[in-house]
Amino acid sequence: MSIRILLTSVLLGCFCASAYAQSPGTAVSVAPIARVDVFVSDKTPIAAGAESQSLSAIGKLELWNLDDMERFNARLAVNLPRDINAASRIVAERATNLSAEEQTLLTRAANGQTRADGLHVERLPAVVINERHVYYGAPSIEAALQRYRSGQ
Repeated sequence: MSIRILLTSVLLGCFCASAYAQSPGTAVSVAPIARVDVFVSDKTPIAAGAESQSLSAIGKLELWNLDDMERFNARLAVNLPRDINAASRIVAERATNLSAEEQTLLTRAANGQTRADGLHVERLPAVVINERHVYYGAPSIEAALQRYRSGQ
């Protein structure tokens, strides 16, 4: 019986300490922002303010438009013939003769999609802070940063 009382007291004490630590108005300690990945599409943009621009300027924020790969593929597919073999040859030729700018665009588009997949982004827009905290549907990057800082 005394073990049950002791266990109940310990659990109750932990619960109360946890509730106190999370009570409104109590400052929440969060890790400093080391990296912010913002995932959007043409149909799901997100607003960016002064803070997100400064984070981008110092290399802590990356904006990824996940429509970039589709847009790139559409460029490769322009005016292709209906014959699948002929179309395949033309696409292969276009892919091997990419300009430096097109190679950069392709690499960035592929990296964005790979990053989104690796971070398990499920819908857009999404703001991922420190590769751990995902905020979906925020109206702005700053709103997501504020939610992160408030511990939500």
